[in-house]
Amino acid sequence: MDLNTVSEVARPSTRDEIPDWCDSDAWLAGGTWLFSEPQSGVRRLIDLEGLSWPSLQVHEPGLAIAATCKISQLYSFTAPPEWRAAPLIRQCCRSLLASFRGVSQSGSGR
Repeated sequence: MDLNTVSEVARPSTRDEIPDWCDSDAWLAGGTWLFSEPQSGVRRLIDLEGLSWPSLQVHEPGLAIAATCKISQLYSFTAPPEWRAAPLIRQCCRSLLASFRGVSQSGSGR
C-alpha cells in the first residue's frame, strides 16, 4: 500500500531527536500494519529504525521484542528449549498480517 499523503519522514537517531507528536504522525517500525491499509490522515512518519534498539532480548521473565524487530528475525529466533510456548513463535509469525513478504516457508526471510 502506498502512503501518498506522507510529506515528511523524521529519522531520529536518539530519543531527544524524536519530534513532538502530531495527530497526523505515525510510528514507522517495520510497517507491517502501517502499509496494510490506507492511512489517509498520515502526513509524517517517524522512523524508529535509527534508534538501533536490540531486536530481541532474552530476560528472566521472557522475551523482549523491539518494535523495530523484523518478522524474519523473530522467525529465526531459537527459544530456550524449556519455553513451552516456543513452538508458537514461528506459527504466530506466519499468521501475522502481510508476513509472507518477510518470512519464506523455509524461514530464511529476506
